Amino acid sequence: MSKMASNAVLTKTRAMFGQRLTEQNYRELLALGTVPEVADYLKSRTHYASILTDVRDMAMNRRNLEHLLRGKLLRDLADLAQFERNVGEHFFEFIMLQGEIDQVLAFIRCYNAGRPEEYLFDAPDFFHLHSGLDLTALAQARTYDHFLEACGSAWAAPILKQFRPEDGQPVRYDAVEFELDKQLYQRFFQVVKDTFPKESADEVRDILCLHIELDNLRKIYRAKKYYGASADTLRGQLFPYYFHLSKQKLDAIADAASADEVLRMIGETAYGRYYDRKAFTYIDDYAMRVMFDICRKKLHLSSQPAAVVYSAVTLFQIEIDDIVNIIEGIRYQLKPEKIGEMMIMRTN
Repeated sequence: MSKMASNAVLTKTRAMFGQRLTEQNYRELLALGTVPEVADYLKSRTHYASILTDVRDMAMNRRNLEHLLRGKLLRDLADLAQFERNVGEHFFEFIMLQGEIDQVLAFIRCYNAGRPEEYLFDAPDFFHLHSGLDLTALAQARTYDHFLEACGSAWAAPILKQFRPEDGQPVRYDAVEFELDKQLYQRFFQVVKDTFPKESADEVRDILCLHIELDNLRKIYRAKKYYGASADTLRGQLFPYYFHLSKQKLDAIADAASADEVLRMIGETAYGRYYDRKAFTYIDDYAMRVMFDICRKKLHLSSQPAAVVYSAVTLFQIEIDDIVNIIEGIRYQLKPEKIGEMMIMRTN
């Protein structure tokens, strides 16, 4: 990229991030009582107004509101790809492939439960238009062979064929999830290496390695807390990408005797500065707070457009997750302070 194009991408991306929800916005959203009220607030007071202008409040519910919000992120990336193809296009593809993995795994969960007919594609219309999956055919699949036909020539199809189960047997869900994620990461790392200048590629790789490393820690913690998984089993499910931790340190954490021991060991690493035992609620919440803090700093301090775009995408995904948590909390009539505990963006 020329210096002029690079500066333009940095400016455009930071301007987009400047429109994010503020702490005051979150406080006001937490004070609302219904999903239509949340939709009306987002329509009149936030950067989501453009995709909510023509939506009737009475027709709004959690599902279609979430779809609209996630669809906006995809549209923003598509717009950025038109503005600067070299940066936006690759992140758009990455988010689309993540979405396809989510849809495939959602079908497999229904299939393994013996209720494939309960699968409904749960994604924005914009995703449906650009996905390599035939989501309509996927929703009509009743057998694994029908499922493979619906996947057609999509990138995931060869992987899914490898895991075709025997009749009457469940699909190896964990193995499929691991292999799909592995192929996605390998694919994106290669794109980053082949596309971006070294300094930019290194920063993007760092952010992705951070994301993967936090996923590894979440996987270890959940396995210890809920399943009592052995270290040997765990090691076969961890990705060999590292940010703050070495392979030896990650293996040592996988050897921990309990979930509490996992947290203690995490607290002794560079991640310890983010760990507060009194404030700890869920491992996913903790991991996302780390991502939020590091990506926010990267967005403001990096001079590399690709790293700034990737950081902004991550932060907007977190913002949408926070809005969804508010909506879910309102649906289940939780107190605002309880909903606030589930949010990455603290309001206190």
